Amino acid sequence: MIDTHCHLTFPDLADVDGVLARAAEHGVTGVITISTTTRDCLKALAIAEQFPNVWCSAGVHPLYSDKGPHEWENLRRCISHPKCVAWGELGLDSHYTEPAKSIQLAVLEEQLAFIESCHAAMPAKPTLARSSGPLSRPSARHSPAVVSTLLSLMPNVTLISFLE
Repeated sequence: MIDTHCHLTFPDLADVDGVLARAAEHGVTGVITISTTTRDCLKALAIAEQFPNVWCSAGVHPLYSDKGPHEWENLRRCISHPKCVAWGELGLDSHYTEPAKSIQLAVLEEQLAFIESCHAAMPAKPTLARSSGPLSRPSARHSPAVVSTLLSLMPNVTLISFLE
C-alpha cells in the first residue's frame, strides 16, 4: 500500500525514519510527500532522494499561495527528477478565508501556465489538484465538467482530483 498524500517536510513529521517505520508497521510500503511551496518542493525532493520508498510532488498548495515570491524554476528542477512523480498539489481552497481567493487564483493560473510550458521539454506527469468549499469558478472537484475544464487548460497532463 502506498500513502499518496503526506507532508514529510512538516515539522511534526521531522523524524522521517520513525514516520516511515510506523507506516511500514501498518502495511504502508511507500509514500508520496506533497510539496506546498516552490521552496518546500526542494525539501520534499531531498527526502525522496534519501529514501528508496519515498517519492514527491512539485507545486504550490493553494493555502500557501501567499508565501511567494514563487521560484518556478525550483518546480522544474524537481519535476525533472525521477523521484518526483506529479505536479501539485495545486488548486483553489475555499474552506479558509486566507489566503484571499484572488491570490489563490492568480498563483494557480501562473502555475498552470508554467506547467504547460514545461511539457514541451519533458514527459507529462500527473497533476494533483485540490478544491474545497463553494467556488464561483471551476475547481478540481469530482465533477466531470469541472475536471474537463481543468484538463482543457492543461491538455498534456493527467489530472488526479480529490477533496480533503
